[in-house]
Amino acid sequence: MDAQKSSDAHRLQVAEVVCYAEDWTACRDFYRERLGWTVLFEFGDQYASISCDNAYQMSLVAAQWAEGFEPGGPTPAANLSFQSFDLASDRERLIALGNDCTEITGDESMQTIGIRHKYGEPLIIWQDATSTVAATQAVEAHAAQAPASSRYGMAEALVFVGNLDEATEYYISRLAFNVLQEHGSVYKALKLSDEGRFVGLMDWASWWGGGNSEGSDPAPLRLCFECLDIASEHARLTDSGANPEELQGEAADLQWFSVTDPAGNVVTFWQYGL
Repeated sequence: MDAQKSSDAHRLQVAEVVCYAEDWTACRDFYRERLGWTVLFEFGDQYASISCDNAYQMSLVAAQWAEGFEPGGPTPAANLSFQSFDLASDRERLIALGNDCTEITGDESMQTIGIRHKYGEPLIIWQDATSTVAATQAVEAHAAQAPASSRYGMAEALVFVGNLDEATEYYISRLAFNVLQEHGSVYKALKLSDEGRFVGLMDWASWWGGGNSEGSDPAPLRLCFECLDIASEHARLTDSGANPEELQGEAADLQWFSVTDPAGNVVTFWQYGL
């Protein structure tokens, strides 16, 4: 299925990664003060839209908004969010493709559905009063205006799965993604269209760091960034108090490290060798 056909079949776009936090304020401050990202918009102490150095957008949401969350329980896992321009029509198409979709909830200002599946939390699909082509173009224009000081290259939402072929089939046949790049039986990069955001599928048993059995539970979805200078980024985050893990790998091949926010959400940074 090529990009144009999938774009015609679905007016969805990958909008962001949604991260949940019970201590919402502490997490918001972590991204703003420790990572140096920009809070584009926030609503009370429940929601913030955050630009990750103009490389990817994330939403930080109070944990009580997550389906099934109980105070004192585990923080809900990070999740993908899709924007729809016609939620009712997209729901019909998704059901016709075999998806288990929830009913539409909300009002004219914001409506949502969820897709129940086996690769993480239910996928979130939403439409609001500004879900128009013009609004989408404005968001994309903002993302394209990376400052001269930009530290990141291509970013993606990385989904860990136990069976890469099975997960790939799901994203292609049920959500109309296209495989744009793959590395053997370890990793595949997918998009809904040429203009959409990357979603990476990673075989959990092959994830760098190793030591995980094939039958172990996959890690939560996380944001990943390609650093232009990973050593400098690691030093910057160390100085900021973000407490990054040790830099791993070999400079001539691949290096990476991760940081964890106060709610347990993980962000990974990597750089390929020259």
